[in-house]
Amino acid sequence: MASELQRLVDSLGARLGRSVALDDLNIHLLVYTAHTGDVDPARVESIMRRRVSPELVAHIHASGALEARDLFIVPARPELGLDVPRAGMPVRHEQTLLGFLWLLLSDGCVTGQEATAVRQAAESAAYTLHRDFLIGELSRGREGELVRDLISADPRLRGDAAQQLIEEELITAGPVRALVATVAHDPGQPLGDQDRLALTVSLDHARRRLPPRSAIHLERPDHGILVLVQPVPSQAETDDLATAIHRQIAAESGRTPQECWVGVGEHRPALTDVHLSYAEAKQAADIAGITRILGPVVWHSGLGVYGLLAELPADRLGHNLHPGLRRLLDHDGGNDAPAHHTGDVPGQRRRRQAHCREPVHPPREPVLPVAQNRGDRLGRPVQRGRPSRPAPRAQGRQADQVEVTAVRRLWQHNGDRFVLRRSIRRPPPGRLGPPPQPTR
Repeated sequence: MASELQRLVDSLGARLGRSVALDDLNIHLLVYTAHTGDVDPARVESIMRRRVSPELVAHIHASGALEARDLFIVPARPELGLDVPRAGMPVRHEQTLLGFLWLLLSDGCVTGQEATAVRQAAESAAYTLHRDFLIGELSRGREGELVRDLISADPRLRGDAAQQLIEEELITAGPVRALVATVAHDPGQPLGDQDRLALTVSLDHARRRLPPRSAIHLERPDHGILVLVQPVPSQAETDDLATAIHRQIAAESGRTPQECWVGVGEHRPALTDVHLSYAEAKQAADIAGITRILGPVVWHSGLGVYGLLAELPADRLGHNLHPGLRRLLDHDGGNDAPAHHTGDVPGQRRRRQAHCREPVHPPREPVLPVAQNRGDRLGRPVQRGRPSRPAPRAQGRQADQVEVTAVRRLWQHNGDRFVLRRSIRRPPPGRLGPPPQPTR
Protein backbone atom coordinates (compact mmCIF):
# COMPACT_ATOMS: atom_id res chain seq x y z
CA MET A 1 0.00 0.00 0.00
CA ALA A 2 2.72 2.49 0.97
CA SER A 3 4.55 2.15 -2.34
CA GLU A 4 1.37 2.70 -4.36
CA LEU A 5 0.36 5.73 -2.30
CA GLN A 6 3.89 7.09 -2.52
CA ARG A 7 3.79 6.90 -6.31
CA LEU A 8 0.42 8.68 -6.21
CA VAL A 9 1.61 11.69 -4.19
CA ASP A 10 4.91 11.85 -6.10
CA SER A 11 2.96 12.07 -9.36
CA LEU A 12 0.63 14.74 -7.97
CA GLY A 13 3.52 16.75 -6.54
CA ALA A 14 5.36 16.65 -9.87
CA ARG A 15 2.25 17.83 -11.76
CA LEU A 16 1.58 20.70 -9.34
CA GLY A 17 5.18 21.60 -8.57
CA ARG A 18 4.49 21.71 -4.85
CA SER A 19 4.73 19.50 -1.77
CA VAL A 20 1.95 16.99 -1.08
CA ALA A 21 1.27 14.83 2.01
CA LEU A 22 -1.31 12.16 2.81
CA ASP A 23 -2.59 11.50 6.36
CA ASP A 24 -4.94 8.85 7.63
CA LEU A 25 -8.12 9.64 9.54
CA ASN A 26 -6.19 10.15 12.80
CA ILE A 27 -3.76 12.65 11.22
CA HIS A 28 -0.95 10.11 11.11
CA LEU A 29 1.37 10.76 8.18
CA LEU A 30 1.29 7.99 5.56
CA VAL A 31 3.35 9.35 2.65
CA TYR A 32 4.77 12.71 1.57
CA THR A 33 6.84 14.33 -1.18
CA ALA A 34 9.90 16.56 -1.10
CA HIS A 35 9.23 20.07 0.21
CA THR A 36 9.72 22.99 -2.14
CA GLY A 37 8.73 25.83 0.23
CA ASP A 38 8.82 26.70 3.91
CA VAL A 39 8.21 23.87 6.41
CA ASP A 40 6.75 24.53 9.87
CA PRO A 41 7.34 22.59 13.16
CA ALA A 42 4.05 20.72 12.76
CA ARG A 43 5.22 19.09 9.51
CA VAL A 44 8.65 18.31 11.02
CA GLU A 45 7.04 16.65 14.05
CA SER A 46 4.69 14.69 11.79
CA ILE A 47 7.65 13.36 9.77
CA MET A 48 10.08 12.72 12.61
CA ARG A 49 7.69 11.40 15.27
CA ARG A 50 4.90 10.05 13.03
CA ARG A 51 2.30 11.92 15.08
CA VAL A 52 1.01 15.39 15.99
CA SER A 53 -0.29 16.84 19.22
CA PRO A 54 -3.94 16.31 20.30
CA GLU A 55 -4.40 20.09 20.32
CA LEU A 56 -3.41 20.31 16.66
CA VAL A 57 -5.79 17.45 15.78
CA ALA A 58 -8.59 19.33 17.56
CA HIS A 59 -7.73 22.49 15.61
CA ILE A 60 -7.90 20.59 12.30
CA HIS A 61 -11.26 19.08 13.24
CA ALA A 62 -12.53 22.50 14.31
CA SER A 63 -11.65 23.79 10.82
CA GLY A 64 -14.32 21.51 9.34
CA ALA A 65 -12.12 18.60 8.26
CA LEU A 66 -14.55 15.90 9.38
CA GLU A 67 -17.53 17.41 7.51
CA ALA A 68 -15.74 18.68 4.40
CA ARG A 69 -16.59 17.31 0.97
CA ASP A 70 -14.15 19.45 -1.01
CA LEU A 71 -11.09 21.63 -0.45
CA PHE A 72 -10.99 23.38 2.93
CA ILE A 73 -8.46 25.63 4.67
CA VAL A 74 -6.82 25.03 8.03
CA PRO A 75 -5.64 28.43 9.32
CA ALA A 76 -2.23 28.87 10.91
CA ARG A 77 -1.78 28.42 14.66
CA PRO A 78 1.85 29.28 15.52
CA GLU A 79 1.39 28.33 19.18
CA LEU A 80 0.63 24.78 18.00
CA GLY A 81 3.56 24.68 15.57
CA LEU A 82 1.30 25.28 12.55
CA ASP A 83 3.07 28.32 11.08
CA VAL A 84 1.95 27.62 7.52
CA PRO A 85 -1.76 27.33 6.65
CA ARG A 86 -2.85 24.29 4.69
CA ALA A 87 -5.35 23.36 2.02
CA GLY A 88 -6.88 19.98 2.72
CA MET A 89 -8.86 17.57 0.56
CA PRO A 90 -10.86 14.82 2.30
CA VAL A 91 -10.24 11.28 1.03
CA ARG A 92 -13.61 9.51 1.02
CA HIS A 93 -14.82 6.16 -0.27
CA GLU A 94 -18.62 6.07 -0.61
CA GLN A 95 -19.00 8.88 1.96
CA THR A 96 -16.67 7.13 4.41
CA LEU A 97 -13.79 9.38 5.49
CA LEU A 98 -10.44 7.58 5.21
CA GLY A 99 -7.85 10.38 5.34
CA PHE A 100 -6.70 13.77 4.01
CA LEU A 101 -4.49 15.12 1.24
CA TRP A 102 -2.57 18.26 2.29
CA LEU A 103 -1.03 21.12 0.30
CA LEU A 104 1.15 23.75 2.00
CA LEU A 105 -0.03 27.26 1.15
CA SER A 106 3.57 28.46 1.45
CA ASP A 107 3.84 27.10 -2.12
CA GLY A 108 1.10 29.51 -3.21
CA CYS A 109 -2.68 29.50 -3.48
CA VAL A 110 -4.48 26.54 -5.06
CA THR A 111 -5.74 27.29 -8.56
CA GLY A 112 -8.83 25.74 -10.14
CA GLN A 113 -6.74 23.40 -12.32
CA GLU A 114 -4.72 22.29 -9.31
CA ALA A 115 -7.93 21.67 -7.33
CA THR A 116 -9.20 19.36 -10.08
CA ALA A 117 -5.96 17.37 -10.01
CA VAL A 118 -6.17 17.09 -6.20
CA ARG A 119 -9.76 15.77 -6.41
CA GLN A 120 -8.72 13.08 -8.87
CA ALA A 121 -5.79 12.08 -6.68
CA ALA A 122 -8.09 11.90 -3.63
CA GLU A 123 -10.39 9.48 -5.47
CA SER A 124 -7.46 7.22 -6.36
CA ALA A 125 -6.14 7.36 -2.80
CA ALA A 126 -9.59 6.46 -1.44
CA TYR A 127 -9.75 3.37 -3.65
CA THR A 128 -6.28 2.25 -2.57
CA LEU A 129 -6.93 2.84 1.14
CA HIS A 130 -10.28 1.02 1.02
CA ARG A 131 -8.85 -1.95 -0.88
CA ASP A 132 -5.92 -2.31 1.50
CA PHE A 133 -8.28 -1.93 4.45
CA LEU A 134 -10.31 -4.89 3.22
CA ILE A 135 -7.16 -6.93 2.60
CA GLY A 136 -5.92 -6.03 6.07
CA GLU A 137 -9.20 -7.08 7.63
CA LEU A 138 -9.06 -10.44 5.86
CA SER A 139 -5.44 -10.90 6.90
CA ARG A 140 -6.20 -10.04 10.52
CA GLY A 141 -9.14 -12.41 10.56
CA ARG A 142 -7.00 -15.20 9.14
CA GLU A 143 -4.23 -14.41 11.60
CA GLY A 144 -6.67 -14.49 14.51
CA GLU A 145 -7.94 -17.93 13.52
CA LEU A 146 -4.42 -19.32 13.32
CA VAL A 147 -3.37 -17.79 16.65
CA ARG A 148 -6.40 -19.37 18.32
CA ASP A 149 -5.33 -22.75 16.94
CA LEU A 150 -1.73 -22.06 17.96
CA ILE A 151 -2.62 -21.78 21.67
CA SER A 152 -5.18 -24.59 21.67
CA ALA A 153 -4.81 -27.85 23.60
CA ASP A 154 -4.80 -29.96 20.42
CA PRO A 155 -1.21 -30.73 19.25
CA ARG A 156 -2.38 -31.34 15.69
CA LEU A 157 -4.08 -27.96 15.47
CA ARG A 158 -1.01 -26.27 16.91
CA GLY A 159 1.27 -27.92 14.36
CA ASP A 160 -0.97 -27.02 11.40
CA ALA A 161 -1.39 -23.43 12.61
CA ALA A 162 2.37 -22.93 13.03
CA GLN A 163 3.04 -24.30 9.55
CA GLN A 164 0.39 -22.11 7.90
CA LEU A 165 1.54 -18.97 9.73
CA ILE A 166 5.04 -19.50 8.37
CA GLU A 167 3.93 -20.48 4.86
CA GLU A 168 1.63 -17.46 4.55
CA GLU A 169 4.49 -15.23 5.75
CA LEU A 170 2.54 -13.90 8.71
CA ILE A 171 5.42 -14.70 11.08
CA THR A 172 8.91 -16.16 10.86
CA ALA A 173 10.07 -19.39 12.48
CA GLY A 174 12.17 -19.29 15.64
CA PRO A 175 12.08 -19.19 19.44
CA VAL A 176 9.01 -17.42 20.79
CA ARG A 177 7.58 -15.74 23.87
CA ALA A 178 4.00 -14.73 24.73
CA LEU A 179 2.73 -11.59 26.47
CA VAL A 180 -0.80 -11.19 27.87
CA ALA A 181 -2.35 -7.78 28.57
CA THR A 182 -5.50 -7.16 30.56
CA VAL A 183 -7.28 -4.60 32.73
CA ALA A 184 -9.30 -4.82 35.92
CA HIS A 185 -12.64 -6.57 35.37
CA ASP A 186 -15.04 -8.92 37.09
CA PRO A 187 -13.94 -12.57 36.91
CA GLY A 188 -15.57 -14.46 34.06
CA GLN A 189 -16.94 -11.28 32.47
CA PRO A 190 -15.82 -9.86 29.10
CA LEU A 191 -14.24 -6.44 28.84
CA GLY A 192 -16.16 -3.40 27.69
CA ASP A 193 -15.80 -1.97 24.20
CA GLN A 194 -13.44 0.81 25.29
CA ASP A 195 -11.14 -1.60 27.14
CA ARG A 196 -11.04 -4.06 24.22
CA LEU A 197 -10.29 -1.22 21.82
CA ALA A 198 -7.49 -0.06 24.12
CA LEU A 199 -5.97 -3.56 24.08
CA THR A 200 -6.22 -3.75 20.28
CA VAL A 201 -4.59 -0.36 19.74
CA SER A 202 -1.84 -1.06 22.28
CA LEU A 203 -0.90 -4.44 20.80
CA ASP A 204 -0.99 -3.00 17.29
CA HIS A 205 1.36 -0.19 18.34
CA ALA A 206 3.65 -2.74 19.96
CA ARG A 207 3.88 -4.66 16.68
CA ARG A 208 4.96 -1.50 14.88
CA ARG A 209 7.95 -1.26 17.22
CA LEU A 210 9.17 -4.66 16.06
CA PRO A 211 10.67 -5.92 12.78
CA PRO A 212 8.21 -7.16 10.13
CA ARG A 213 6.78 -10.67 10.59
CA SER A 214 8.22 -10.94 14.10
CA ALA A 215 4.94 -10.68 16.03
CA ILE A 216 1.26 -11.61 15.81
CA HIS A 217 -1.53 -10.79 18.21
CA LEU A 218 -5.07 -11.81 19.13
CA GLU A 219 -7.80 -10.14 21.16
CA ARG A 220 -9.87 -12.36 23.44
CA PRO A 221 -12.97 -11.33 25.45
CA ASP A 222 -11.01 -10.50 28.63
CA HIS A 223 -7.37 -10.10 27.52
CA GLY A 224 -5.03 -9.60 24.58
CA ILE A 225 -2.19 -11.86 23.41
CA LEU A 226 1.06 -10.86 21.71
CA VAL A 227 3.32 -13.60 20.33
CA LEU A 228 6.94 -12.53 19.73
CA VAL A 229 9.65 -14.26 17.77
CA GLN A 230 12.88 -13.74 19.73
CA PRO A 231 15.90 -15.55 18.26
CA VAL A 232 17.98 -14.12 21.14
CA PRO A 233 15.99 -13.68 24.37
CA SER A 234 16.46 -10.23 25.88
CA GLN A 235 14.83 -9.36 29.17
CA ALA A 236 15.56 -5.65 28.81
CA GLU A 237 13.91 -5.42 25.37
CA THR A 238 10.93 -7.46 26.54
CA ASP A 239 10.55 -5.25 29.62
CA ASP A 240 10.62 -2.12 27.45
CA LEU A 241 7.99 -3.55 25.11
CA ALA A 242 5.72 -4.68 27.97
CA THR A 243 6.06 -1.29 29.67
CA ALA A 244 5.12 0.49 26.44
CA ILE A 245 2.05 -1.76 26.08
CA HIS A 246 1.03 -1.05 29.68
CA ARG A 247 1.44 2.71 29.21
CA GLN A 248 -0.57 2.67 25.98
CA ILE A 249 -3.41 0.65 27.53
CA ALA A 250 -3.71 3.08 30.43
CA ALA A 251 -3.75 6.06 28.05
CA GLU A 252 -6.28 4.57 25.60
CA SER A 253 -8.65 3.10 28.19
CA GLY A 254 -8.63 6.06 30.60
CA ARG A 255 -7.83 3.75 33.51
CA THR A 256 -5.17 4.30 36.14
CA PRO A 257 -1.84 2.46 35.66
CA GLN A 258 -2.71 0.37 38.74
CA GLU A 259 -5.65 -1.16 36.84
CA CYS A 260 -3.65 -2.50 33.88
CA TRP A 261 -1.25 -5.45 33.82
CA VAL A 262 1.00 -7.25 31.36
CA GLY A 263 2.10 -10.83 32.03
CA VAL A 264 5.25 -12.23 30.42
CA GLY A 265 5.70 -15.95 29.72
CA GLU A 266 8.93 -17.91 29.41
CA HIS A 267 11.04 -18.24 26.26
CA ARG A 268 10.16 -21.33 24.19
CA PRO A 269 12.22 -22.96 21.42
CA ALA A 270 9.56 -23.20 18.68
CA LEU A 271 6.28 -21.71 17.54
CA THR A 272 4.43 -24.93 18.38
CA ASP A 273 5.41 -24.44 22.06
CA VAL A 274 4.01 -20.93 22.42
CA HIS A 275 0.88 -22.28 24.13
CA LEU A 276 3.04 -23.02 27.19
CA SER A 277 4.39 -19.47 27.25
CA TYR A 278 0.85 -18.14 26.78
CA ALA A 279 -0.44 -20.13 29.78
CA GLU A 280 2.40 -18.72 31.90
CA ALA A 281 1.81 -15.15 30.76
CA LYS A 282 -1.93 -15.48 31.39
CA GLN A 283 -1.30 -16.81 34.89
CA ALA A 284 1.12 -13.97 35.63
CA ALA A 285 -1.38 -11.32 34.45
CA ASP A 286 -4.22 -12.92 36.43
CA ILE A 287 -2.19 -13.14 39.65
CA ALA A 288 -1.02 -9.53 39.20
CA GLY A 289 -4.66 -8.44 38.92
CA ILE A 290 -5.67 -10.43 42.01
CA THR A 291 -2.81 -9.43 44.32
CA ARG A 292 -2.22 -5.91 42.92
CA ILE A 293 1.19 -5.78 44.61
CA LEU A 294 3.43 -7.27 41.92
CA GLY A 295 3.59 -4.22 39.65
CA PRO A 296 2.26 -3.52 36.14
CA VAL A 297 4.62 -5.90 34.30
CA VAL A 298 4.89 -9.37 35.85
CA TRP A 299 7.14 -12.18 34.66
CA HIS A 300 6.00 -15.71 35.29
CA SER A 301 9.49 -16.55 36.51
CA GLY A 302 9.15 -13.87 39.19
CA LEU A 303 5.85 -15.04 40.70
CA GLY A 304 7.58 -17.05 43.43
CA VAL A 305 5.21 -18.40 46.06
CA TYR A 306 2.24 -16.80 44.29
CA GLY A 307 2.83 -19.07 41.33
CA LEU A 308 2.98 -22.13 43.59
CA LEU A 309 -0.26 -21.21 45.35
CA ALA A 310 -1.98 -20.58 42.02
CA GLU A 311 -1.17 -24.15 40.95
CA LEU A 312 -3.21 -25.58 43.86
CA PRO A 313 -6.94 -26.13 43.35
CA ALA A 314 -9.10 -24.06 45.68
CA ASP A 315 -10.50 -27.11 47.50
CA ARG A 316 -7.03 -28.58 48.05
CA LEU A 317 -5.66 -25.26 49.25
CA GLY A 318 -8.50 -24.93 51.77
CA HIS A 319 -8.08 -28.52 52.91
CA ASN A 320 -4.41 -27.95 53.76
CA LEU A 321 -5.01 -24.84 55.85
CA HIS A 322 -4.68 -25.11 59.60
CA PRO A 323 -8.15 -25.65 61.14
CA GLY A 324 -7.68 -22.67 63.42
CA LEU A 325 -6.78 -20.43 60.46
CA ARG A 326 -9.88 -21.61 58.59
CA ARG A 327 -12.05 -20.72 61.61
CA LEU A 328 -10.36 -17.31 61.79
CA LEU A 329 -10.96 -16.63 58.08
CA ASP A 330 -14.57 -17.80 58.35
CA HIS A 331 -15.12 -15.58 61.37
CA ASP A 332 -13.54 -12.52 59.77
CA GLY A 333 -15.63 -13.06 56.68
CA GLY A 334 -18.72 -12.15 58.69
CA ASN A 335 -19.85 -8.87 60.20
CA ASP A 336 -17.49 -8.82 63.15
CA ALA A 337 -14.75 -6.29 63.76
CA PRO A 338 -11.84 -6.46 61.35
CA ALA A 339 -8.96 -8.73 62.21
CA HIS A 340 -6.41 -5.95 62.25
CA HIS A 341 -8.07 -4.19 65.20
CA THR A 342 -5.66 -4.30 68.15
CA GLY A 343 -7.27 -2.18 70.79
CA ASP A 344 -8.47 1.32 71.42
CA VAL A 345 -5.29 3.30 70.76
CA PRO A 346 -6.22 7.00 70.53
CA GLY A 347 -5.33 8.45 67.15
CA GLN A 348 -4.25 11.75 68.62
CA ARG A 349 -1.70 10.02 70.85
CA ARG A 350 -0.24 8.13 67.88
CA ARG A 351 0.03 11.31 65.81
CA ARG A 352 1.60 13.20 68.71
CA GLN A 353 4.22 10.56 69.31
CA ALA A 354 4.97 9.90 65.64
CA HIS A 355 7.41 12.83 65.56
CA CYS A 356 9.00 12.19 68.98
CA ARG A 357 12.36 10.55 69.45
CA GLU A 358 11.09 8.49 72.32
CA PRO A 359 9.60 5.13 71.36
CA VAL A 360 5.86 4.88 71.06
CA HIS A 361 4.34 2.51 73.64
CA PRO A 362 0.76 1.63 72.80
CA PRO A 363 -1.32 0.55 75.80
CA ARG A 364 -0.95 -3.14 76.58
CA GLU A 365 -4.21 -3.83 78.33
CA PRO A 366 -6.55 -3.81 75.30
CA VAL A 367 -4.11 -5.94 73.24
CA LEU A 368 -4.14 -9.07 75.40
CA PRO A 369 -7.93 -9.58 75.38
CA VAL A 370 -7.93 -9.27 71.58
CA ALA A 371 -5.02 -11.72 71.32
CA GLN A 372 -6.80 -14.05 73.74
CA ASN A 373 -9.93 -13.79 71.60
CA ARG A 374 -7.90 -14.66 68.46
CA GLY A 375 -6.28 -17.52 70.30
CA ASP A 376 -9.68 -18.93 71.19
CA ARG A 377 -10.70 -18.83 67.53
CA LEU A 378 -7.50 -20.53 66.42
CA GLY A 379 -7.76 -23.19 69.09
CA ARG A 380 -4.32 -22.23 70.42
CA PRO A 381 -3.76 -20.93 73.98
CA VAL A 382 -2.26 -17.46 74.49
CA GLN A 383 -0.11 -17.31 77.64
CA ARG A 384 0.13 -14.28 79.87
CA GLY A 385 3.45 -12.89 80.87
CA ARG A 386 6.65 -12.25 79.01
CA PRO A 387 8.56 -15.25 77.64
CA SER A 388 12.04 -15.76 78.93
CA ARG A 389 14.81 -14.50 76.73
CA PRO A 390 17.76 -16.80 76.10
CA ALA A 391 21.15 -15.38 77.01
CA PRO A 392 23.22 -14.32 74.03
CA ARG A 393 26.05 -16.57 73.05
CA ALA A 394 29.58 -15.43 73.87
CA GLN A 395 31.71 -14.22 71.02
CA GLY A 396 34.93 -16.02 70.21
CA ARG A 397 36.97 -12.81 69.97
CA GLN A 398 37.32 -10.30 72.84
CA ALA A 399 36.22 -6.75 72.28
CA ASP A 400 35.93 -3.66 74.42
CA GLN A 401 32.25 -3.36 73.84
CA VAL A 402 29.76 -5.76 72.24
CA GLU A 403 26.37 -4.49 71.17
CA VAL A 404 23.64 -7.02 70.43
CA THR A 405 20.48 -5.81 68.66
CA ALA A 406 17.37 -7.94 69.23
CA VAL A 407 13.91 -7.47 67.79
CA ARG A 408 11.71 -7.13 70.88
CA ARG A 409 9.41 -4.32 72.05
CA LEU A 410 10.30 -0.91 70.55
CA TRP A 411 7.23 0.10 68.52
CA GLN A 412 7.86 2.10 65.38
CA HIS A 413 4.75 3.04 63.41
CA ASN A 414 4.96 2.52 59.66
CA GLY A 415 1.52 2.80 58.09
CA ASP A 416 -0.51 -0.11 59.48
CA ARG A 417 2.51 -2.10 60.65
CA PHE A 418 4.52 -1.99 63.85
CA VAL A 419 8.18 -3.05 63.95
CA LEU A 420 9.46 -4.31 67.31
CA ARG A 421 13.09 -3.84 68.17
CA ARG A 422 15.27 -3.28 71.19
CA SER A 423 18.96 -2.56 71.73
CA ILE A 424 20.67 -4.52 74.51
CA ARG A 425 24.16 -3.66 75.68
CA ARG A 426 26.21 -6.48 76.97
CA PRO A 427 29.46 -6.12 78.94
CA PRO A 428 32.67 -7.35 77.34
CA PRO A 429 33.72 -10.94 78.09
CA GLY A 430 35.43 -11.29 81.48
CA ARG A 431 33.39 -8.64 83.26
CA LEU A 432 30.78 -9.77 85.70
CA GLY A 433 27.62 -8.11 86.70
CA PRO A 434 24.03 -8.02 85.49
CA PRO A 435 23.41 -6.40 82.12
CA PRO A 436 21.81 -2.96 82.23
CA GLN A 437 18.04 -2.77 81.84
CA PRO A 438 16.91 -1.95 78.32
CA THR A 439 15.82 1.62 77.75
CA ARG A 440 12.31 2.21 76.51
